[in-house]
Amino acid sequence: MDILLLSVLVVESDRAIAQRFGQLKTELWRDSVLLPDADLFIAATTLVHGSLLVTGNSRHFARIGGLRLERWNMTAQASVFGRESKPSRRFRVGVARATTSSETILI
Repeated sequence: MDILLLSVLVVESDRAIAQRFGQLKTELWRDSVLLPDADLFIAATTLVHGSLLVTGNSRHFARIGGLRLERWNMTAQASVFGRESKPSRRFRVGVARATTSSETILI
């Protein structure tokens, strides 16, 4: 895990992310689409940073307009986190990979 953390940029939340979160929640609510706040927060962070969201939960994120997605299966996630076996369903990390560089943003 230490090696992984050395290769990523950890993004802190800020006003722009909070505002985008509110916009997403309002837009989706108007369309009667309810998503967990955690997913909306991940989407807002990804949109604000102009990144590509890498996720194993593309079903939720596909409902958010303008969000670029790359689907990962659980095996791919396990290999990134240095595990041979399937990771626990309770261990979830949103990953947004910036397309302009090789940086990975963990949310």
